[in-house]
Amino acid sequence: MFSSLRHPTEQQADIWLKRRQDIAPSVIADEMEVSRPFVSKSIRIAEERIEKLLRNAANINRIQIQHISAKHGIAVGYCAAHRSKTY
Repeated sequence: MFSSLRHPTEQQADIWLKRRQDIAPSVIADEMEVSRPFVSKSIRIAEERIEKLLRNAANINRIQIQHISAKHGIAVGYCAAHRSKTY
């Protein structure tokens, strides 16, 4: 189970953060001196890894996920133990 959990690499995290700031992928590619397809692939991989990490954290804490957004790095769920919404 844990072998599939990986954090985004530093470069993937940098690209993901720049996209969250609404910087165009072509601008990111120019700034980081990489190709546009590399930026798209890095965003996709980073979001997949972030979603797996969020789901794993929710599972460990027994939180039922109601909404998840890897694009924004947030999950909203319900914690039965505390009878409250959890972010």
